[in-house]
Amino acid sequence: MNGITAAKNVVIVDSAVVEGSSNSWLTVLDSTNGKTLWKRKLTTGYELLNKSAEDPYVMYWEKDKLIAADPRSGRTVWSIAAGKSTIEHPERNPYFDGIARIDPFVPSQPERWMLLDDQWVLVDLNNGQKLAQFPARVGQQIEVLNDGMVLIRENNNGEMYGEYEDYITTLYDPMTEKKWWTQNNKIERGFVEDDQLYVIKNGYPSALAYDSGETRWSAQNTIAAFQYPTNQGSYVVIDDQLLLPMGDDLLVMNKQDGTLLGRVHDVVMGNPEHRDRDAKNGTMNRLGNEVYIGSSNGRFSLYNAGSLKTDISR
Repeated sequence: MNGITAAKNVVIVDSAVVEGSSNSWLTVLDSTNGKTLWKRKLTTGYELLNKSAEDPYVMYWEKDKLIAADPRSGRTVWSIAAGKSTIEHPERNPYFDGIARIDPFVPSQPERWMLLDDQWVLVDLNNGQKLAQFPARVGQQIEVLNDGMVLIRENNNGEMYGEYEDYITTLYDPMTEKKWWTQNNKIERGFVEDDQLYVIKNGYPSALAYDSGETRWSAQNTIAAFQYPTNQGSYVVIDDQLLLPMGDDLLVMNKQDGTLLGRVHDVVMGNPEHRDRDAKNGTMNRLGNEVYIGSSNGRFSLYNAGSLKTDISR
């Protein structure tokens, strides 16, 4: 068996026709009773593209075509002609933390960035419409921000790894095809709030002016840099404070000037290798006034957002 995934109300089983074969059977089951709804034989080079049970269709690439099939009948609802990309998808790299942050408390978006024919294409999953696109390059990573803008990181050497000085980062508006700014820095884990962009810039927590990229503050002088961070979670904002898992600590900073206020007491974050996507999406999330925090010491905590302010070890 090659794998199991899901779409709306169905389970998708991807299994080899015979052991060792590069051809596969795509078997779609009713998620409520396990009954087979339909099967399809896929040829060498196919790719199954479903990511969650919220996907509206069964989606796969085969024979230079992206196909969205009705989950119940297998009927093709829409398709896009697209050759196989010669550029490897960055999410095949276990150290890449994913194109978009997935908040478990927020319904999945009906659009998805896909790598088609050496182009990054934003596809409306409901109808197959191409909403935006731009060329993909070797050594490039993209990160979709919480407002839909895209950080494009490119390694000058065309490699997946490198030093901070090897990277160029661009803030790009895919809808207007406008580059807002470009910097000779590695900028990642972005979170937009009003006119400020909170990021990890060359290993340090920082805040940038959203429209210009100008650095408003950096924690470089108060927090040690992580040359190759593997476990950083994502920013959570609570009033005038920022929470950020970094190293072993859950740090608390003043969001206005980056002042380190302390760390949350009795929480150890740890360094889970090859779990970058899990850390980015699941280490810490906020739902209303509740903040859910995982750890590496077996503790899973639910905090009231207001009470976190009083639970800081200075």
